[in-house]
Amino acid sequence: MSGTATRESGAHAPGPVTMSPERRPSPATLAARETASAATRAALDVSRAAKRIGACGTVAVLDGLNLHALGRASVPHGLGPGANLCTCSALARDGGLRQLWLTPAALEALGLPVELPAKPGPHGFLEHFGTAPASQIALAPRLSAWGAGGSWALEVLVPSWDRRSPWRRLTYAPALLAELVDFVDATGMLWKGSGAVTSDAWLRAYYGAKLERLEWPPPAADANLEPNLLTARRPLEDEARARWLMAFDVNGMYLSAASSLALPAGQYAHEDEAPASPRPGYWHLATGWAATPTMRAFPWPFAPELEAYTWAESHRYLEPWYRTLRDGRTRLLETGAGVALAALKSVYREGVGRFGSVARTRSDDPLYVPYWRHAVQAEARTRLERHVAGLSQSPVAVDVDCLFFLTAARKPERFARALGLRLGDGLGAFRFVGMAPAREAREALEEPNIHGAVKALRELVKMGDDNAAK
Repeated sequence: MSGTATRESGAHAPGPVTMSPERRPSPATLAARETASAATRAALDVSRAAKRIGACGTVAVLDGLNLHALGRASVPHGLGPGANLCTCSALARDGGLRQLWLTPAALEALGLPVELPAKPGPHGFLEHFGTAPASQIALAPRLSAWGAGGSWALEVLVPSWDRRSPWRRLTYAPALLAELVDFVDATGMLWKGSGAVTSDAWLRAYYGAKLERLEWPPPAADANLEPNLLTARRPLEDEARARWLMAFDVNGMYLSAASSLALPAGQYAHEDEAPASPRPGYWHLATGWAATPTMRAFPWPFAPELEAYTWAESHRYLEPWYRTLRDGRTRLLETGAGVALAALKSVYREGVGRFGSVARTRSDDPLYVPYWRHAVQAEARTRLERHVAGLSQSPVAVDVDCLFFLTAARKPERFARALGLRLGDGLGAFRFVGMAPAREAREALEEPNIHGAVKALRELVKMGDDNAAK
């Protein structure tokens, strides 16, 4: 896995959906409902604006030449065709803004392309006073400018230029502002262009100078050390008569796994004989190197002669990160902020993958922490493996956090109870994803390649709405 810990997908709904796939609303219908819901909440936010404080008031959306910010709307002076970062940055100084979001209408008003070219080059919009990243020589979905001595800073974000952005489809300024305010209000985070960078930014702000670059042993460099769970098998005899394929996935599996992990601090030690009690580290098992959560779940007795790289010191670095995202998730589920919730989901999903990424601007970045990624993935996978082992029926396939079953049952809730799956909105509980005819599922399982079989099953139940609540 590179950069992304897991594909967490699906939609939160008041209750399980049992309609067949061909009767489900189209993506365009779902998008229209989402925008209408956000627009309604945008009107309510105006009436509550006086009560909203903090970072929420530092975010604004430019729509055409109209500036929408919390509790106010105005036409900024000097903006128009040919405007550049210099004129936009005046908003940061004069209006106390830290982020300016541009809608497609704003792009047209500023003389910017609505679609980002495949190979964007230098552009007059990038002219500004102050400083900017050395790499910022072309238009990009996230641009930055700073004043002398860091007296002010402004980020310009263009979601329509980023095909992976959870904010991309919100082109109506009040609806976009409402979702942004919900996200900031629930998490205390400003969106930094991607879930991975937003996660990093929050951890840097929280720990500050306490973060120190660690030295890592050789097993840490293996990006595939702790693989995601991916299995598929042929149907058993009784499953050959099943009528339905049903899919259930785990709510926030990787976020839940990060809650209480002991993570390395200080210097590691290479040991020919493993310590008496498992510490954070890498262990050489019969199957190869593995992180501590996998070693603890290993089916063989603990062998003291195992070679290991371990840390005597540890800290629960991800516990405050987990609590912030857990509480923000709960709040956004209550408010119904679908796009903001999808953005939050990408913070922990992409954030875990980011821990092991070597694509960094600093070679000594203290947030290059591959063991964090390995440990979260291992803890999440082993928890799911234990859960699957206790079910009354084994799944025909597992795709990271999603279980697929062939069954004669028609009611997902009843089938889940019989299996031993707990359905609900809480972290670690299961959510019904969808269902499809078993005949088509059996055909998909004939695919000899596991990846191909799982992909076919995923398409059958129409999984993967990134704007869904978990």
